[in-house]
Amino acid sequence: MLKLPENYREGRVKRLLFSALTVSLLFSGFPSVLPVRAYAQHLKVPIPKPFGLEVGKTTEEEFKKFIARKGWDVVASGYRIIRDNITNPNITGYKVKGLPLEKLDSAYFWFYKGKLMKIDYRLSEDMAKSTFKTYYDLLVKKYGSPVRYRPPNLQDGEAVWNIRGVKILLYVPWVSSTTYLQYIDPELNRKADISDREVYRKITARKAKNNQGI
Repeated sequence: MLKLPENYREGRVKRLLFSALTVSLLFSGFPSVLPVRAYAQHLKVPIPKPFGLEVGKTTEEEFKKFIARKGWDVVASGYRIIRDNITNPNITGYKVKGLPLEKLDSAYFWFYKGKLMKIDYRLSEDMAKSTFKTYYDLLVKKYGSPVRYRPPNLQDGEAVWNIRGVKILLYVPWVSSTTYLQYIDPELNRKADISDREVYRKITARKAKNNQGI
């Protein structure tokens, strides 16, 4: 049997350990130079705050005082309808007019347990999808390239940004006169969806129990 020198075996072990460590770091998501630079660039992008309102931060009371100062009008408000005319008291929405935003038809502000969860703009659109394209250019200029983009060419148009905990969604159906622009707190939105399911289950179960004698 060929006997290798002790220092050869030690060197080979070290090389194997180094290779294993390299592979482990690569597959564990250890940041390389490029992701670190990208992350640093990401931190330079401002947190989205339309009109100074921040999803995940602004409270319902702060919102009411804010729109009063701005002179905006609440034209409708109420709990979110889940389905079958069942509403969720944990989620409150306000339809507001008077916002100085180009092509704006209506604006909705949604709160989950008193905290701003979603800002939902409905923008008037034309056959050329010029509103989508205009807002896409404005968003790219402010927040950089989206993480997902699909142009509205014989298909629904969509662009998505994930900016420091805020999701921005720009969306237009191919056959539609409306483009949607939304600012969403993903965590609050997830909790609100769970709440919808729980509230719906409890109310339908109670109704079923009350109808047992019929």
